[in-house]
Amino acid sequence: MDSRLDRKAMSEFYRLSDPLTNSAFRGEVGDLELYVEMERAKLGEGRPRKTPVIRRQMGWKLCDFIWVSMVPLIHQRVVDLLALGGVSGWSCYPVKVIDRKGEELDTYHGLCVVGRCESIYVDRREVVYRDLPGGRFPYYKGLAFTTDSWDGSDIFTSADHKTGFILVTQKVKDLFAKAKVTNIVLEPISEFIDPESTKDFPSYPKATSEADGSDRPQ
Repeated sequence: MDSRLDRKAMSEFYRLSDPLTNSAFRGEVGDLELYVEMERAKLGEGRPRKTPVIRRQMGWKLCDFIWVSMVPLIHQRVVDLLALGGVSGWSCYPVKVIDRKGEELDTYHGLCVVGRCESIYVDRREVVYRDLPGGRFPYYKGLAFTTDSWDGSDIFTSADHKTGFILVTQKVKDLFAKAKVTNIVLEPISEFIDPESTKDFPSYPKATSEADGSDRPQ
């Protein structure tokens, strides 16, 4: 039995990610081992052995989310929002952020995702073509997970940690939208485009498409 979500249901789940905004404060931690512990904590595996001190890497605008490479930090107002909203599948740990003026802030926390599904993977039921400088290439569209492995949490990731993606429910999306939470992207998993072009379908490099444009998919 196929327990994947149908297309309509997939649109009610979102991937939480970094918008890569130039102006947003982006942090770094000088201790590589500590950063690895933060990555594990993000996936709900333990906590850092000591409080991470996060210094400015680039950007200047302090937002509701701060990204330390792939690790999200959340402001106290997001902590309060999640707690008061009854959102499940998360916890947090203390961090110290040093702003660009050298002042120490204790209003941020590392986000831990403790909600689980068995696996998050690229759905292979839809292919889209992208026009790039080198030609037209096929990509799989959509993420999927098996509903019978999801624990029902509002914030969750995969137990196998193959992608490290953070998924959230419509409840979280609506909560964040109403509160205008900053420095995140919430993309429906049905709209996710695999960054790797698939070899399961034909590609149309520029030389080929120019030679025979009639074969290109519309």
